[in-house]
Amino acid sequence: MTFAQHIRLVSFDDLLLLTDIVQTETTRRKTFIDCLSDIQLQGLSLTINTRDLLYRVINSRLNGPASKKNGDLTIKNLFTLLKKEDWLYIEYVNSRAFLEIKDTLIRHDAPLEEYYGVFNEKNEASLNRRMVQIIEAGTYK
Repeated sequence: MTFAQHIRLVSFDDLLLLTDIVQTETTRRKTFIDCLSDIQLQGLSLTINTRDLLYRVINSRLNGPASKKNGDLTIKNLFTLLKKEDWLYIEYVNSRAFLEIKDTLIRHDAPLEEYYGVFNEKNEASLNRRMVQIIEAGTYK
């Protein structure tokens, strides 16, 4: 069943409710990003391996050559650029690096949980399965 067919099955009231939810969530995330400080990523206290992993994921998200070097990006840019899948990938590849980034962001009043809502997978097997799908798709090669 295509997306258009799914949409036709949803009632108009449910569609209005969904658009309200999406609009509220989008507004909440934009407000969160606007409240963040303009600290550059190079100013964050991260280990070399963690910084390398973070920059590799950032570079995979950038289309073409970056207009800014990775160190010139700010925390605001980090939240607008990376998606939840990217954070799950970092956690999958190196959970210690993920915790280090997460703790550093908390120290700078930018917790991932506040931006994405609850940020944990209830079933680790589903996380592993999802990451295998992403890696096999060639997203991070």
